[in-house]
Formats: sequence, C-alpha cells, structure tokens
Amino acid sequence: MNRTLESTVVFLSRLRDFSLVERRETRFGLEVILVLFFSCLFNLLCSAQEITKEYYASGELKATGKIVNELKEGEWIFYYPSGKKNSNENYKEGALHGAVT
Repeated sequence: MNRTLESTVVFLSRLRDFSLVERRETRFGLEVILVLFFSCLFNLLCSAQEITKEYYASGELKATGKIVNELKEGEWIFYYPSGKKNSNENYKEGALHGAVT
C-alpha cells in the first residue's frame, strides 16, 4: 500500500510539472503570436498605400496606380479617353523608372 501511495505521489508530481511546463509553452506561444500580429498590423499601417485613379475632364478614366508617401510608386496604367489602354509606366519614389510600354 505504501508503495502504491508513493507511486501515485510521484505520478501526480510529474503530471503537475508537465502541466506547468505545458502552460508556460502555451503562454509563450500566445505571446509570440500576439507580437507577430501587432508587428504585421504596424507594418501595414505605416506603409499605407492608396490605389489612385486619375480622370480626364470628361470623367473617363485616365490612369490607375499606387501612391506611397504622396508619390507615385510601382506600375501605373494609363488609358486613352476612349477607355483603351495607352501605356504602362513604372515609378520609383515619384520618378519614372524604366521603359514605358
């Protein structure tokens, strides 16, 4: 009987230690997930990009592209007043970058 009681105490002690370790790992995992989530959210908010559409005086679509920090960035697509695609232009920090196609 004494041996059974001793085995039970050892088992419960190990079980308790295991659950404490498991809880710490779970909490640590949750903290890591929260840090990653908020850092991604921060990056999204700080690198705010707007898709901009420019129009002719007649109201027809003239161009579409992204604005980053109030400057043209990346690919811009330009259209004729008829709506047909005119050209693609790439911009880097507001300056034309590369060939116009």
